[in-house]
Amino acid sequence: MSIARVRPGSAYRYYFKSVAVGDGARERGVPLPVGQEAAGVPAGEWTGRGAPLLGLSGVVTEAEMEALFGQGLHPYPEILTPGALEGDVPAVRLGRKFVRPTYDDDQEPGEPEAVVPDDDGQVRSGRRRKMKRGPVAAFDLVPRPPASVSLLRALGDDATVAVIDASHDVAVTDVLAWLEDEAIIVYSGAGGNRWERPVGGLVVARFRHWDSRHRMPLLHDHLVVSVKVLRADGKWGHLDSRRLMAHVVAAGALYNQRVLEEVCDRLGLATEPRTPTPGLRPVMEIAGVPPELIDWTATRQRDTAVLLEQAEADYIADHGYPPTARVRSRLMKRAADDSRPAKKTPLPLSELRRRWRADAIRRFGADLVDGLLELCRRAAAAIRAAWPTPAGTEPGGVDVELAAVDVAATVYTHREHFRRRHLLAEARRHLARELRGRRAEPGLESRIVDAAIGAHCVDVTAPQPPGRRPRPPGHTVYTASWHPLLSAGRDRFELAEDAVPQMSLHARAVATSISLQALVRASRAPVGDVQGARAANAAKPSPQDQATAAALYEQLAFADPADADDDGQEDQEQQLVLSPERLAWLEELQRRIGDLAREAPKPKPGEHRSESATPPPQPDYRPRR
Repeated sequence: MSIARVRPGSAYRYYFKSVAVGDGARERGVPLPVGQEAAGVPAGEWTGRGAPLLGLSGVVTEAEMEALFGQGLHPYPEILTPGALEGDVPAVRLGRKFVRPTYDDDQEPGEPEAVVPDDDGQVRSGRRRKMKRGPVAAFDLVPRPPASVSLLRALGDDATVAVIDASHDVAVTDVLAWLEDEAIIVYSGAGGNRWERPVGGLVVARFRHWDSRHRMPLLHDHLVVSVKVLRADGKWGHLDSRRLMAHVVAAGALYNQRVLEEVCDRLGLATEPRTPTPGLRPVMEIAGVPPELIDWTATRQRDTAVLLEQAEADYIADHGYPPTARVRSRLMKRAADDSRPAKKTPLPLSELRRRWRADAIRRFGADLVDGLLELCRRAAAAIRAAWPTPAGTEPGGVDVELAAVDVAATVYTHREHFRRRHLLAEARRHLARELRGRRAEPGLESRIVDAAIGAHCVDVTAPQPPGRRPRPPGHTVYTASWHPLLSAGRDRFELAEDAVPQMSLHARAVATSISLQALVRASRAPVGDVQGARAANAAKPSPQDQATAAALYEQLAFADPADADDDGQEDQEQQLVLSPERLAWLEELQRRIGDLAREAPKPKPGEHRSESATPPPQPDYRPRR
């Protein structure tokens, strides 16, 4: 899920000139309904719990957007004065007045400004689009499903299209509800000295698109979220934009989890991990969709990869070392901006589906295209047989204790200090990876996060200076309980850091998670389970440990040696991953996991396993800033 800032003034016109008509270009004087009918896209609609508070429902009109997003006014002030005529009611401003923004460089006044917020929701200005100063009228959130879901929709029959559209709607509704319940706050009082949840919720204008600018299948929505929210005192204020942007990653993880759950449940499918970029986290796709079919739709991704490679080379030449994960994210954003094609002429959905089907048949054959859904269902049956629900786990097949270990280890490896939202995003990725398309029990990700915080995290939040306004929920900063300054048994957790220095951050996170999960499993001694007690006393990794390790090792094998770039040269990182030294390291990692498990403390006879104790933080320890 991406996010962009929408400035006040003429920014709303961009949506009616382009976004509302399928990213085309509506000519001056053409009525909006006529332009949408010609483009074959549905009309925008109002959603969010706050929309009824302003009398907004149904189809989005240009006058409504001009009032709300352009001027910050009530779209229907007459509802505030019952019995008054529409023309006799003065304009009602919602909160403070918008300040006209000032633009620099080549930014168009009506174009939204895409942003990449950091961990705290702060945004650093990009190279191409730099704003001197100015407020934000709205945020454009764009949820999009995995490529395999858009492919099934593009090449499937009408029934498949209806199912995927309904699944997408459910996921978007759940994301908006979660943002309204957890991420949205507004400050009130003298100087904004207290925070509160807004009355109702968000006011959102929603626009549906079927394709990308390259005219390839890409189901997505534009959710234009107004910054105006209603406070408890009856006045309108502006939501905390920094907090909203800080929760975008967790919201995107929720959308991916929910849309895959709905699609798999309604169509009888399953998911599998796929690693489009070596060294980064795998993404979950519908199992059975051939990789070459997914690559067929990744036109812009290939263009962006070329520009990103050049940007990374320039960065190394300038600085003498490779970019960090955060810098690489910014370089990727710039590469995506530079590879963005010009506006296209919109086509109706029926014509797009006809073209997609004809092109896919020409490239891959009619048998694959016509039997794609059945192929995915056969793959799902094989996955369900290979990944049954483990005995003794939660109803959804998830071991909460081991999931908490994996989530804490992964987040800590990626960032030394983190907040609850980081754990929540990783817990949702964990559930999507482990359940393979099965529905997760409601609230299961929160239970995993609570278990991770209670057993493996330490509060290292800096004391709040006196006189500052109270902090909202989720502000607490954590680090792992095995942090070098907090854990006496540091040697047990240095495996992933010391094994191979050239490893990617994701590979280190996976290796750390495997080692810690092996320790947890080895320390278990179920009461009354003779075989389990013997295995625990022997302190050897169980077959389930080995199966988990093997599955995670498969994620580290990022590419097939037979796969090469168009010029016949393999990627440098792929050569590193598949080198003999790399394979030897994997064998050494398996051996050390067994050694770590055998070194785990053996439970005494008749002694019950207690909850993991969290070591207290040292008094002089403060997180690095």
